Amino acid sequence: MTTPLPPDPRIARQQAMAAYLRVCLVVAFVLGALAVVLPDPAGRRFGVAMAFVLVLAPVGRLLWLLVRWLRRGDRRFAASAATLLVLLAVALVVSR
Repeated sequence: MTTPLPPDPRIARQQAMAAYLRVCLVVAFVLGALAVVLPDPAGRRFGVAMAFVLVLAPVGRLLWLLVRWLRRGDRRFAASAATLLVLLAVALVVSR
């Protein structure tokens, strides 16, 4: 019989991010359901809000990872996250 392994101390590192993504998922679901149920002017606004949540949730995750990588001193990953954020900003400016 083998002895059980001690709990991994690193297991809690991603819990905040997982909670953030779960909240974004629930908010997007509720906004989408309201967009389907409500009549046109309000429903359209809730649909647009849902799209914003679906777009901004990964951007928030990327910002969180950028800060985390900067704190840890991992410049390559931080530079890649910063590059992605700059590309998103440029795409937003160009699309206007």
